[in-house]
Amino acid sequence: MPSRTYMVIDPRRDHSLRIPRPDLSVKLGTPNACNLCHADKKPQWAADAVNKWYGSARRQEAHFGEAIWAGRTRQPDAAAKLATLAHDAAQPDIARATALELLRSFPGETATAAFRDALSHSDPMIRRAALEGVEAMPPAERNSAAAALLTDPVRAVRMEAARLLAPVAPNDIGQERMVALNAALAEYEAAQRENADRPEAHLNLGTLYASQRKFEQARSEYRIAIELDPGFVPAYVNLADLQRSQGTEAAAVQVLREGLRVAPDNAALHHALGLTLIRERRYADALPELARAMKQAPGDVRYAYVYGVALHDTGKKREGMAILRSALAQHPGDRDLLQALVGYTRESGDAAAAAQYEQRLRAGDEPRSP
Repeated sequence: MPSRTYMVIDPRRDHSLRIPRPDLSVKLGTPNACNLCHADKKPQWAADAVNKWYGSARRQEAHFGEAIWAGRTRQPDAAAKLATLAHDAAQPDIARATALELLRSFPGETATAAFRDALSHSDPMIRRAALEGVEAMPPAERNSAAAALLTDPVRAVRMEAARLLAPVAPNDIGQERMVALNAALAEYEAAQRENADRPEAHLNLGTLYASQRKFEQARSEYRIAIELDPGFVPAYVNLADLQRSQGTEAAAVQVLREGLRVAPDNAALHHALGLTLIRERRYADALPELARAMKQAPGDVRYAYVYGVALHDTGKKREGMAILRSALAQHPGDRDLLQALVGYTRESGDAAAAAQYEQRLRAGDEPRSP
């Protein structure tokens, strides 16, 4: 008798078929099934048609996509929306895990509480995302939280806990947990060796060894990653950072220029080179590199922030302020931009502008625990 195959929803991922929401396409720029078929029409056309058929009050409940969009575009209310999504058991686990990943960019008690709660969640994807958030906690709390998951039933969770605790001394977590850590680290290394034909595996090993201060092993792994794929940018960036951490800025510059010969338009390489040159006080050489990074990745607020600050602090104050204001228009809730503009406008004597930026900064502040 032939066996039967049944179609089911994979519990590890959200493969559900969802009701089209062209109204969200209008608001967030997300795709929808209506316009995938009617490709010659705009999302507003589809949203208007749905309103005509079903009324404007249809589907008014909050959608997890709005919280994720707020986090990715750094809206002022992003932290609150992401934390609400992370706690909402009615939402798909993959969306809740994504919310936790995005919350790492919004440090504060709201994010910390969400990470703590998620560490014991039944879904391993959520536990692992919570562990990534734990990394920013104070060392004692981080070590305690990660150590508790060294014996998690899911290997991916154990390995993430091991990665966090790799640089920790035995006295910081106790001998019993150190045994569990060593076992999980062995699993982590074995998992990377299983994928030794991929540069990402050697990057992971290099990062692990660097955290353990095994610098020669780390350098070797980064070089292997580059040999496997000369265009693999993260290996150049990490190798340069390793060289810099050992006090060899010139060697870091050499590595980054090596990468740029292969990937001349890569924003991360230009940004890293600009920062390295800034540390060497080679400002005339650094600023064009930072500008190139911002140009190559216009949606990355960090590149704009660093370039704006570098311009301002090297005497090009007007140009720097213009870059920061332009970036703030695209990322209205970014705290780094607001803090920079508060300080710079106050320094310039524009008390009114400083007060406005400070008000916006306070409006985005989270309530702190007493």
